[in-house]
Amino acid sequence: MKIELEFEITKIGDDSVEGTWQTSDEGEQGMMAEFITRHIETDEEIMEKWGIDSPEAHERMAKSLGMEFYNEDGTLSPMETTHGIFTAWEHGVPV
Repeated sequence: MKIELEFEITKIGDDSVEGTWQTSDEGEQGMMAEFITRHIETDEEIMEKWGIDSPEAHERMAKSLGMEFYNEDGTLSPMETTHGIFTAWEHGVPV
């Protein structure tokens, strides 16, 4: 089985990241969330903007990072879709 996962970050805010995503297989949002989370946790621009400057701060951010997937019209995305918009936010509170 081959599953393609792609995303593009379109905005980095003071405590959120927004972007677009797509996958080749419906229902792979869990994998997409993990993939995007790992990227956010290692992105130098995001860590600098969010003030992640120590291992402890990085660990707190990694534990509190929340994410939601949306359709292009802003409604929450069902698992059966293969593309849309994502928002990830620090501290588990949507912006």
